[in-house]
Amino acid sequence: MKNVSRNFVIIALAMLIAFTFIACEGPTGLQGEVGDRGGYGLQGERGEQGAQGEQGERGEQGERGEQGVQGEQGVAVPVTGISLSGGSITRVAPLEYTLNIFIGSSVNLSAVAYPATALIQTLLWDTNDSTVASIRRAPIARNLMWTGPGMEIQIDAIAEGTTEIIVTAQGSSAVDVTAIIAVMVFEEQIEVVRIPGGTFELGLELGTVGSGDVTPVSTVTLTGFYMGRYPITQEQFYAVMGFNPSHFTTAFGRPPAVGEIDARRPVERVSWYDAIVFANRLSILSGLAPAYEMQTAENTSVWSTDPATWGPVPTSRDSRWDTVRIIPGSTGYRLPTEAQWEFAAKGGAGGGAFTFSGSNDVDSVVWHNGNSGGRTREVGRLAPNELGLHDMSGNVWEWVWDWNGGRTSEPKTDPMGASSGSFRVIRGGSWSNSAVDTRSVHRLINNPSNRHDSHGFRLVRP
Repeated sequence: MKNVSRNFVIIALAMLIAFTFIACEGPTGLQGEVGDRGGYGLQGERGEQGAQGEQGERGEQGERGEQGVQGEQGVAVPVTGISLSGGSITRVAPLEYTLNIFIGSSVNLSAVAYPATALIQTLLWDTNDSTVASIRRAPIARNLMWTGPGMEIQIDAIAEGTTEIIVTAQGSSAVDVTAIIAVMVFEEQIEVVRIPGGTFELGLELGTVGSGDVTPVSTVTLTGFYMGRYPITQEQFYAVMGFNPSHFTTAFGRPPAVGEIDARRPVERVSWYDAIVFANRLSILSGLAPAYEMQTAENTSVWSTDPATWGPVPTSRDSRWDTVRIIPGSTGYRLPTEAQWEFAAKGGAGGGAFTFSGSNDVDSVVWHNGNSGGRTREVGRLAPNELGLHDMSGNVWEWVWDWNGGRTSEPKTDPMGASSGSFRVIRGGSWSNSAVDTRSVHRLINNPSNRHDSHGFRLVRP
């Protein structure tokens, strides 16, 4: 009995071991098979991700390569020039400029190195004589070295004289580029007289030697203004414009009368167009808001007060220049209106009944063809009128703002004349005219582009 039980136990144990082996072997095989397939799947996914990763790295390297090429191109472009602008600065040659400025005034200049692709490192500014004109960075004073493509500085005119301002552009190349500005500092010589406002009869002949009214006569009321005591002189014109167009100069074999000098003779051979350029330039030099604005030469939809943008002064009628307009509220110099000119010539609201400006005795106040010696004469040599104005009658005709036409007999306040026309008005007569043509009421007209040795101008401001 004991043997049977022992055998039964042995058989049971053998069967349990065999069953356990089969059960373990089955699951192990299935797990292995699934595991192999899973392994193949994971390896495939890793392969695709790997390929994408390599492409991404190549993309970054490509972008970096392009940036590197651009950097090399920028470094390779040297500075070749400097462009300067502002105030009345004038370019006379590559890298050579002139600048005229009055004592006590300031002007801002802008400098830009070119070409635009060049890498500029520093702009250096210096002056040969800081007692004549000093320079400072605007708006930060005393910092005259600047890094970047452009810079604005301020020049302060201190004393009469000449100096040079040197502008040096230091770029990425070993060669620096230098521009020279020849600066001339003048004492401002535009002496003005206050003309109080009032009412007068425009066109009404006064005095004892007149030849009749200039009709239609009208009652005109004017606001007060300032007017130049003298016509613009040759030295004043040269100081602002950098040249002297006058016919009557010693250099051209037409010296002044004994005891007189060319510089104090009135400028002539100036057109109406020349006069408005001068007025705006003088305003800019004097720190006043320019009175005139015009369509620019490059873009007629843009209006500017800077004569540098207007293009060359025309030598014949020009429709764009004829559209010039006055900016309301501006403080700058301008040509007088015809009404302002005649009012001042007659001595203003309290003036006497004189045919000529200041007197009925023509030779005491007028340079005309009977006493001028066939030439212009130094301003201020004859007696002034009641307001202290000289040479309103004779010496040179004076351009005024007005177009010819549009005069009526209706009362007016601060009239500006016709809005358009073919000719501008000139007043006062000249050295070459008979006395009758120098009366305070006399008027003529001329093409605004005309330049004649009897034509000059004087300026007013509000």
